[in-house]
Amino acid sequence: MCFKKNVSFYLFFLCCVVFTFSQTNGNNQTDLIANRINELSKRKAEDLIYIQTNKDIYMSQEDLWFKGYVLDAQFHVPSLRSNLFYLQLLNDKTEEVVWEEKYEIEHGFVDGHVYLDEKLESGNYTLVAYTSYSFFKNTEEFCAQKKIKIFSVNKEELVKDESKEVNSSKIKFSVFPEGGHLVAGFENKLAFKATDLMGYPENVTGYVYENDSIINTFNTSHLGMGTFKCFLKTENKYQIKVNDTWYEFPEVLKEGKLLHLISQTPKYANFKIARTTEQIGEKVFVRLHVRGVTYKILIKTLESKESLIKIPLTDVPNGVAEVTLFNSSLKPIAERLIYIGLDKNLKIETNLSKERYKTREKVVLKLSIKDANDQPVVTHLGLSVYDKFYRNKVESKNILTHYYLSSQLKGNIYNPEYYFDKNNKTRKRDLDLLLLTNGWRSYQWSESNLEKLQPKTNAIIEDPLIGKFKVLYKEKEPKPYFVVVSSGNQTNNTNFIQVNEDKSFKVSSRFLKIGQRGYVYLKPFGEGDTKDYRILVSEVDSDTITKYKKQKQLVYSFKSAPKSLFKEVTPFQYYDGTQNLEEVYIKKRKTPIFRDKLLGQLDSLQKLEPNIETCVCHNGIVNCKNHCPSFGFVSNNVFDGHKKQLTQEELLELYNLTAIKSFYGKRQFFNMTYDEVTVNDPFPDKRNTLLWAPNLVTDQNGEVIVEFYCSDTNSEFLGVIEAVGADGGLGHEAFRIRVNKHN
Repeated sequence: MCFKKNVSFYLFFLCCVVFTFSQTNGNNQTDLIANRINELSKRKAEDLIYIQTNKDIYMSQEDLWFKGYVLDAQFHVPSLRSNLFYLQLLNDKTEEVVWEEKYEIEHGFVDGHVYLDEKLESGNYTLVAYTSYSFFKNTEEFCAQKKIKIFSVNKEELVKDESKEVNSSKIKFSVFPEGGHLVAGFENKLAFKATDLMGYPENVTGYVYENDSIINTFNTSHLGMGTFKCFLKTENKYQIKVNDTWYEFPEVLKEGKLLHLISQTPKYANFKIARTTEQIGEKVFVRLHVRGVTYKILIKTLESKESLIKIPLTDVPNGVAEVTLFNSSLKPIAERLIYIGLDKNLKIETNLSKERYKTREKVVLKLSIKDANDQPVVTHLGLSVYDKFYRNKVESKNILTHYYLSSQLKGNIYNPEYYFDKNNKTRKRDLDLLLLTNGWRSYQWSESNLEKLQPKTNAIIEDPLIGKFKVLYKEKEPKPYFVVVSSGNQTNNTNFIQVNEDKSFKVSSRFLKIGQRGYVYLKPFGEGDTKDYRILVSEVDSDTITKYKKQKQLVYSFKSAPKSLFKEVTPFQYYDGTQNLEEVYIKKRKTPIFRDKLLGQLDSLQKLEPNIETCVCHNGIVNCKNHCPSFGFVSNNVFDGHKKQLTQEELLELYNLTAIKSFYGKRQFFNMTYDEVTVNDPFPDKRNTLLWAPNLVTDQNGEVIVEFYCSDTNSEFLGVIEAVGADGGLGHEAFRIRVNKHN
């Protein structure tokens, strides 16, 4: 039922992806400007991954539940490019990979769990995800991450605040001209950003000097950012002084054009174009594109030094848009970022059956999803309800901030949730400051950045996996070869892959799925003895991933946290009536080497086969009674009269098999239910995650109803909803549930 629903959801997605291109003139010049960015953006055809977890803080020996959203980078619809989702869990302190597995992507979504081993130390960890279309050798940044914190149940110590003391007297201060450059003879707008050496915003007061005189004073408006204006002259010298430190002023051009945003409404963006020359009838072009797709091109004939131009914003998707000014020769001369549709995200309404609940009481939650026009939307949802004490207060990331800001702008963004909170009255002004600073000349979809990219030939992860069929002798003529694929855990599950003429073959996700939670085994098949053939497969290489990831800037949103953050969480909780043992030693039999049926059967077979090797003593006597004892060494594979147990590697080599780790198996999240009898069960219910539902899909009315039961924990629980709509729209919502033993 769930699978069919997901397929229907995806088909609905395909029907709703409509690309609208609008332009005011259909001549060759506008076509050329449009095609430039559209063609270049094809080089950046990739997936963007967002990771949602059931909570932020964990104990070792717990299961971490996650959902991966694998969306198209341009249209934010589920991507069908990738089937293999490679997940790692890294210790931030040691950079050690403590977990890595493959998971199957189904219609752009993937969910599963990670077991947090008891040996994990308390500290900060990062979940990192990769697909063949999201992780490349030549990309500069990487943002498919999720920060978590883990407490070890073996230790009573709390996670320490690892932030370092920073010299507050030293700051990083940068100035960014609007449009990209300054031009003499006009009042120019400049944005600035001030942070400490760790990247946290600093409030500053600064002074602009013209020669030796102060002509302007500026102050921080929001999180270390602000703007100021200056009328500039080419013959004068300009400097900036902040905290008794002098900073260089950007270069001032004698001639040029300025692109200045005057105002913006939901329907229009109003710009002023200023120029130093007064060429009558000069023609310029203005292009607006969002994530590499051109939506508007306008032609403007300039009749004076300053001209106004109004860009329609209807039929343009929400998100960061780049407005580029071209001269009559189609050369880009200025660019400006704006944000479109800050309030056009999916509207998520939560309706609870009541405000407060008793422990073990049933909760009925109805979700209603609508678009910006209040129309119901078929939506794919991820929902978690967990104890608020397991919320990391440092975290400032959700599906909106990830896809609309972090993945679009350069560098780390401080507290991006702020810009999507309607309670912040100046958020639109402050978001414009962010675009003037973080996005300045480094916008991900700018032509200069796209020109550096090459078509997708440099993926680090191959999907499907590529194999090579090697023949150990010289062939007289080409022959048909096959690869036999067998599951290690299931019987009568054998498949064949035909080898191509160049001796290559592909191991698709279908084969990785049959060996779920184990291995699939590949064996060469052709004429004659199979020992004449070998199989090589380019598996996912953890070392290669680490090598290339270290070369990239890791992008992650952040905000400061109180020192007492972790004092709210008890590392380990004993229940009433628990008896603690001093120390227990448990002895067990030797752990078997082989984890699945196939290798176990092959191991048994090789022990039953007669051993043709014999012992020859130093006198040349076969099975010499004096020097070849009846009990002891008899052959390379025999000890004490019995064959030794081969290692997995030795057994694979013996039978000419190649093992590939399959998809990590799925497990259902346990949802506790109570009835009139079990509600009085004396065993304590200490669940801190009440619900994890990663694959909810609304109906045609945009609605879905979920039910779950409270635990015995008296606390406030936080509900988090992440949503992807059928039109590519995104949504995020949070709600709270209060649980008390006695209402």
